[in-house]
Amino acid sequence: MTTPEPSITGALEETPFLHLMVNIQQRAMTGTLALWPDDGSPGQDRIYFDRGVPLSARLLASSSAMLDKALLPLFGRKAGAFAFYEDQDLVGEQAMRGKVEPLALLATALRLGVRQDVMDDVLERYASSALRLRPGVDLKRYGFLPKEARVIEVARAGPSAIEELAEATELGVELGRRLVYLLLITRALEPYEAPPRNPTPPQPVQRPSIPAAPRAAPVAPPRSGSHDLPPQGLSAEALALFVETKQRLTQLDTQNYFEMLGVPRDVSADAIRKKYIQLAKRWHPDRLPADLSALRSDVEQIFQWMTAAHDNLVDDTKRAEHLRHVQDGGGTPEADRQLAAIVGAAMEQQKAEVLIRRRDFAGARAILERALGMNAEDADLHATYAWTLFNSEKSQELLPEVIRHADRALAIAKDHDRAHFYKALTFRRLGRETDAIKHFKLAADANPKNLDALREVRLARMRGQLEAAPASDPSPAKEEGLLAKLFGAPKKKK
Repeated sequence: MTTPEPSITGALEETPFLHLMVNIQQRAMTGTLALWPDDGSPGQDRIYFDRGVPLSARLLASSSAMLDKALLPLFGRKAGAFAFYEDQDLVGEQAMRGKVEPLALLATALRLGVRQDVMDDVLERYASSALRLRPGVDLKRYGFLPKEARVIEVARAGPSAIEELAEATELGVELGRRLVYLLLITRALEPYEAPPRNPTPPQPVQRPSIPAAPRAAPVAPPRSGSHDLPPQGLSAEALALFVETKQRLTQLDTQNYFEMLGVPRDVSADAIRKKYIQLAKRWHPDRLPADLSALRSDVEQIFQWMTAAHDNLVDDTKRAEHLRHVQDGGGTPEADRQLAAIVGAAMEQQKAEVLIRRRDFAGARAILERALGMNAEDADLHATYAWTLFNSEKSQELLPEVIRHADRALAIAKDHDRAHFYKALTFRRLGRETDAIKHFKLAADANPKNLDALREVRLARMRGQLEAAPASDPSPAKEEGLLAKLFGAPKKKK
């Protein structure tokens, strides 16, 4: 029998088993992966893959009869040669069998351990980048635990730094870094770069309109940014297509359906169909030249969005709805994602308010932490979160954090009366009565209906801690604030 020639060879010292599995899964490879022991003993561990999915294995040692669990010890192997035999089943009949979800297997393996040097190297490459979720990624396949999924919630809310994502999980920053690392090498996260300026400026966020794109096809994990660099030896035509693909993919996030297809808003349905057919001839993934196969996942995403644009614009009802959203300043994937985060955070805050009325401050605090992960630019969220901290069992230790969130609310909305009021109560508890009275006054000035703040201001004046209001205006904060709200600020006489 002729010994087959491997299509890929290497060593685990240079290519960790985790990265090897990612490559096989994302390139949908079929064949047998053989791993030689690092101590030179005879035999190999052999794993058979069908289109990137492990189906069977013959292992030198196994502590489990279940295929996914039996493969886990291999992730800890740091040395040894490997080879991949494409389209060859070298496992044989006496094999352990079972269909494994590759991404869930990778997530489980990372919980158990990681090559720290390799992970640090990958994360270092993206240390200065804001990261976002790649459109169309099927996150359910990873089987994330609920507390791990908070990393996804933060990423979904908008571009975030690695450390922001890592700190989102309740299971510790180290595990958070591992999750970010996994999402990077499986291309679920990507660097966010603002699109280049073009004649059509990005629109402000309003309402959601574009559905999530279909799941993107597997792609190779990033290596030193090579996925953004053209392969060597491309022709001038292929190089131009590579550059155009990267530019178009970047621009999609801030384009509405009309802009994705490059058609005017009053275009006819027949013209849209013709335009779509024209674009399909250029952007269908099956038309991608062989020397640009590394672009396949990018081209698939572009084509998926073009297809979504076509399907919505040729339907009169969907088109009218999308056009309304565009005219209101929305209708782009970026706008939809941001608005979904804002709406989600608002819904979470409503749940938290119910718990606060029940005096369940711990439960409300947990919900508000999720909401802040979705939308960190909401003054009400920061103020309400400060109130839950003030009323927590360990409130004395958390008073500096109360002030920090109250200050964050005031940085977003300088006249937020509840933030001033909670800050005043905190200063009082810290024994800083002068500062407390100052913020009671600011709360009363900001909202004449804040009766608690008004009461504190009156008491401070009675005690001589605050100057009395001028006789001509016994309650300037109340009258001025109310009249300003109804009629605007009074004009000064010249």
